[in-house]
Amino acid sequence: MRTLLLLPLLISGAAAAEISPKVIEQAKDCVVSVERRTTVAFSGESAGRARATGFVVDLAAGIIATNRHVTGTSPASFAITARDGRSAEARPLYYDPFSDLAFLKVSTAALAGARQAVFAPPGSPSEGEPVFLVGNNEGYPFSVKTGTVVNARVHKGRRHDLNFQTSFDRTGGSSGSPVFNSRGEVAGMHASGSDTSSFELRAAYVQDALYALRAGAMPRRGDPLVRLAPVGAAEAERSGRLPRGAAGAQRRLLAVETSAGRGLKAGDIVMAVDGVRIGDDAYLFDKLMNNKAGSSAEAEVYRGGRKEKVPVEVADAEAGKVNRFLTFCGALFTPYTAEEMLASGDASEGVLLVSAEKGSPFRMPRGKNPGGTLVMEFNGTQLKSLADLEAAAAAVKDGDSLTFAYKDLSSADRSRRQRTVTAELKFWPLKAYEWSRSALDWVQVR
Repeated sequence: MRTLLLLPLLISGAAAAEISPKVIEQAKDCVVSVERRTTVAFSGESAGRARATGFVVDLAAGIIATNRHVTGTSPASFAITARDGRSAEARPLYYDPFSDLAFLKVSTAALAGARQAVFAPPGSPSEGEPVFLVGNNEGYPFSVKTGTVVNARVHKGRRHDLNFQTSFDRTGGSSGSPVFNSRGEVAGMHASGSDTSSFELRAAYVQDALYALRAGAMPRRGDPLVRLAPVGAAEAERSGRLPRGAAGAQRRLLAVETSAGRGLKAGDIVMAVDGVRIGDDAYLFDKLMNNKAGSSAEAEVYRGGRKEKVPVEVADAEAGKVNRFLTFCGALFTPYTAEEMLASGDASEGVLLVSAEKGSPFRMPRGKNPGGTLVMEFNGTQLKSLADLEAAAAAVKDGDSLTFAYKDLSSADRSRRQRTVTAELKFWPLKAYEWSRSALDWVQVR
């Protein structure tokens, strides 16, 4: 990977006058450029090459924070370049099951000239506060954007992450960039945006996960299988979903937008979890659910205008990640995860047919990429897990007839369909790959 040249600071806007150039120079020392090369893609991701940004959060351990959509969840290789030009291979250490957060691990020698980021105090930043971003903006490494916080509480992301909104005009390569306050403390991490505005994941999410990783553990993530959205208390009262005065002084609350779990239902207004009032704090909601990962919590909700206490099953989101995949007859299969169930709104059992090479018997008609194909039955075996498919596929010989039932999750027509094809194993035998936490890599196990 070629050494990247430093470019002059690109500072504009009224906020720049409030931020010391010395602070910006020091902040740049904790930033790295990230390059990803993805060869095998699943979970809706794409193969190819991408550039983004990360920042050093633990110098002694060689840990770099970036976005989940930067690392992806598919097999990939990574390289980082620090400000002094040192480059090194990086390995994926952790990605969050639903927040746009991930960590890479590199050799400490690669960070010999780097600084470790310092985090801002809890609860910051505030609306109107000046902030700046250092990143790989439009491919220009360590370039700077300045702006202000225009909204301190915004819910964004795959679920309902608590972000803050800034006046940055977002550009490619900014993903994973640290967002600093005027003292050079990290208040958030750039996650998404448009040509006129940006949204930054609050630093608390990064700090919580980092705390667990430093202790040698995987961060606990409890998943009630819901997506939340803020709702105005006055609006909820007018629609009859909330009795008048029930919200007290709270102007906004959290409502269940979609649900694939047991307990909370779409339309519920969540008032408290295990006796703790939630308000519109999605971060607090997630923290309380994390404490109950693998067990259950009690939620106080208003359902159709009536107050109820409901038990909520909380899955262990870490256990629900894709940590094994199969290749068979030129096709790639992964588990059908809870996250994908929530996204598709379909709770059927099966495994995902992610992609199929040209000539594969699993290639969809008219050459379509399978993408969102859920395979529910294979040669008479009902598929409840990837292990069911692996066992059934192991009994197949080259040239055998294969019959599988499936549905297209990307289509409005999700009726059950069936195909009979011929096994092609000469060049495409059954193989299984598993994520190794010790090697921080995918390993062929079959």
